[in-house]
Amino acid sequence: TASQHLSDVQAVNNEQGLSVGTVQREIRVGMTNAEVAQVLGSPNIVTTDEHRREVWVYDKIATDQV
Repeated sequence: TASQHLSDVQAVNNEQGLSVGTVQREIRVGMTNAEVAQVLGSPNIVTTDEHRREVWVYDKIATDQV
């Protein structure tokens, strides 16, 4: 059901604690991949940009109830 899905998504988001505030507060230039993964968890997608830099993508699912 929609209400169960909302509860599941909120539980996952609360466990991960992934927010813009968390990133701004915890992530610093020069951190290792392991340090970033410890703070944010594993990324959903890992790619390489045009300058051959590794890019980590964290997809966050949001559900609104109307």
